[in-house]
Amino acid sequence: PPTSTWVALRTPHKTYLSSTPPAPGNLSVTATECKEWEMFDCEFTTASSGSQTISFRSHHGTYIIDDEGYTLSPAPSDGSKTFRVEQVGGGQFAFRGKSGLYMSATPTELRRAERRDAWEVFTHEITPGGLSGWVSHHGR
Repeated sequence: PPTSTWVALRTPHKTYLSSTPPAPGNLSVTATECKEWEMFDCEFTTASSGSQTISFRSHHGTYIIDDEGYTLSPAPSDGSKTFRVEQVGGGQFAFRGKSGLYMSATPTELRRAERRDAWEVFTHEITPGGLSGWVSHHGR
């Protein structure tokens, strides 16, 4: 994964994943601009086996968790905030949660997917403003 800490996740629909207050916050995929609520602090971990995991901490200090779908929660200790990073190649990555399902974006929601396809693959790139971000397979 990239070495940058703060990232934005842009969907194939030209919108951003966003965490809105009140605490612990709500996740949406309808933000049309990337501002502070659309930025996530990434915590990277490498296991002794060499596999990499990532946790996404929102601007509000809550984590994206994989628990009956995706929500935000303060520092859970059950592993639900950790996503396995799969390098697809060509600077592309997919994120698999505790459920074993992939992070995926639709026009209206962040969802889980059983298999990796176009909506489950994100590409790392530096935005024109110098921010680090992952973009969907569709390049948007």
